[in-house]
Amino acid sequence: MHLPTHFEEQGNYKMTGTHRKLIIKDNDYYIQGSFNFLSFNKEKGQKIANEESILIPKKVDLKWEHVLNSYNINL
Repeated sequence: MHLPTHFEEQGNYKMTGTHRKLIIKDNDYYIQGSFNFLSFNKEKGQKIANEESILIPKKVDLKWEHVLNSYNINL
């Protein structure tokens, strides 16, 4: 999903909302995922939610470049 264009009109409908989150820590690592570690309120009889995230410690500089280009940010 390309977030900068995600909310633009798409024919007869408009895309709304996203659940994707991204954390980039300098050039050390980045984490992609839901980050809803504690937000699932399990009620009696309800199944447990699967909230996953992935930590990527390689090529962080390329991820920075991609994000900055996607949002047309020049540093």
